[in-house]
This record gives sequence, C-alpha cells and structure tokens, in this order.
Amino acid sequence: MTAKPTEALSYNIDEGMLDKIGEEFSTTNVVSHFAEVVAGKAGNEMEKVAQEVFGKYGMELAKRSLELGEKHTDATYEAMKEAIAKTGYMYWPLVPQRFLEIAYLSVMPIQTLKVLQNNADKLAYRLVLGDCAIYDSLKEKTSAEVAKLLPCRHGCITLCETILRGLKIDGVKIEMEATMPKNGRCIFAASKV
Repeated sequence: MTAKPTEALSYNIDEGMLDKIGEEFSTTNVVSHFAEVVAGKAGNEMEKVAQEVFGKYGMELAKRSLELGEKHTDATYEAMKEAIAKTGYMYWPLVPQRFLEIAYLSVMPIQTLKVLQNNADKLAYRLVLGDCAIYDSLKEKTSAEVAKLLPCRHGCITLCETILRGLKIDGVKIEMEATMPKNGRCIFAASKV
C-alpha cells in the first residue's frame, strides 16, 4: 500500500498489524505443540521434530510479516523505498531488517529488535534472556535440558532465510553467533558471501 498524497502515514510500524501477527503466531501454541510431539523422543528424533515444527513456524511467520508489512506501510518504509529507488543502494540490509523487526516485535516481549550490525556486509541482531518468549516457554513446557538444545533456533534461522528469499536477496549466509544457554543471548547474523 503506497500512501496517497493527502494520506498522512505514521513513522511507526502499525501496532494493529503487530497484534494481528502475534495472535496468529502464538509462541505458547508453537511450544505446546512441540512439547506434545517430542514427549518421550530421543535426541535425533527431537531434532527432526524441531526442524519441522519451528522451521514451519519461522517460514509462515516470515511470509505473513512480508505480506502484512507491505500492506500496512509507514512513512519510514516509504522514505526508505524512495531513497533506495533514487540511489540503488541499501535495499540489503535495510529492507530485510524491517521485516525481521515486524516478525520479532509481533511475537516477542520486546519494544525494539537489538540490531548489532547493519551495513553492506552484514546484518546481525540479538535476543537476550527474557527477550525470547519461545526459549522461556521451552524451559517451562519441556525442560531446561531440552531448552539448552535450542530447538527454537530452527524458527529464527528459517525466518531469516524465508525473508531473504521473499525479498529475492541471494548470496547471504545465515549463522548463529551466540546462544542463550552458552552466552545468555542468541545472535543471528546474515552475511554477504
């Protein structure tokens, strides 16, 4: 949706859109489903289920964030698109960051996505202990041992991959540079290769 000249847009991401996505992609529901499916399963089986359950969650969350993020535009995004069209620069990493923010702000108890690096080479962001509703819920609904395996990482990695694919951005490698159990935070980095 591009604003009409007489239509004033907010510079903020549409809160109603974030609420709608949050309702559709309940972190509690995905963790409860995962916990039911993995009950009594061993490591390899659990990993396969994690890839399926959280991978699907991340993919669908990305698709919905892309869809509604385009439909519910804001003045910041419109200015960004205009600048990119004029200069031909910074589609990567500015546009992917917008859609990652939409996804995370919709489902996590955070006000901003903590972006650590955003330049022509790399987009990196983090979630710290308390920021990730899925990790916290995994500890409650499964066990600390299951949470330490980070089955939820498949959701975050697939979220990044799907957003990049949806925006037709190639030549980017997604890596997890830190983890909650080891470092007290997850850091995801998308780097140009």
